[in-house]
Amino acid sequence: MANKFQNPWEKNQWAQDGEEYKKSAVGGGTEWLPEDAAFFTGVNPNTGESVYGNGEKDSANDSIAQKLNSFASTFRNVLARMYRKSTYTGNKPEDISNNIPLKEVVEYGHHFIRAKDGSYREYQIDGEYPGTLVASSQVYTIIQLRPYSYINNNFVKRGESYEIEVHTHPTFDPLVNNYEGSRNLAPSGQDIAYFPKFKDYILFVEAESMQFALVVINEKKSRQRLGVNKSTRIVDEYTRFLNESSESPAEASINAVKKTIGQAKDNGIAFYVNEIKSKPDFILQN
Repeated sequence: MANKFQNPWEKNQWAQDGEEYKKSAVGGGTEWLPEDAAFFTGVNPNTGESVYGNGEKDSANDSIAQKLNSFASTFRNVLARMYRKSTYTGNKPEDISNNIPLKEVVEYGHHFIRAKDGSYREYQIDGEYPGTLVASSQVYTIIQLRPYSYINNNFVKRGESYEIEVHTHPTFDPLVNNYEGSRNLAPSGQDIAYFPKFKDYILFVEAESMQFALVVINEKKSRQRLGVNKSTRIVDEYTRFLNESSESPAEASINAVKKTIGQAKDNGIAFYVNEIKSKPDFILQN
């Protein structure tokens, strides 16, 4: 019910012959209704849940979504450069027939710092770097991100804050098995468990044509319920949700994140998805 809760002004759904309409500001009264509060705050006051949680609302009234949209637009070229580096486009059918080894696709990582004026900058210009942990028969390399303390202690100036880490989820080369199974994958169970849980901190994932973000909105709740000390449970739950799904790999991964994290108001982490990288419009999913 809460996920379908919307401001009735949008579709002229006021019950104009009912008591609610008579009491409302629109109907001539002075009493504000829960629907009015939802219109201005984006939160259903009866449940505390976001009215945007079903992904059907745009991001116009969501300040976190606006921040993500701005970041994705400002650093469009940097994110595209990262993704190009993490994918391999050189394999040809004749290479396979001649037993020329396929090159790995490699996750890349990067870090962004919030300046005094609220804008973001790369911790180092062209500072992205490849992953170092090889898995899946040398077809895929998983990123091992530089520790929060290393970035925070070495690259953050007075008045700044380290707020965004980015890594790519590249699609396998089309000639490699599981190509479709690697497209547009959302954050993994490991991503959820191990990314730093500081207020306003953002884990940003750059995939083939989509982008994803985990945003810490309550530091205490995120650490208590989704912190690194819960990593085994988080990874196991995520994997189970993923394996139980009959949806496409991309949709299955998105829903696995939503089920693992639960409601943002309860667990302190908000999950956002942007379906078209060229037109950033991040939508809250939980």
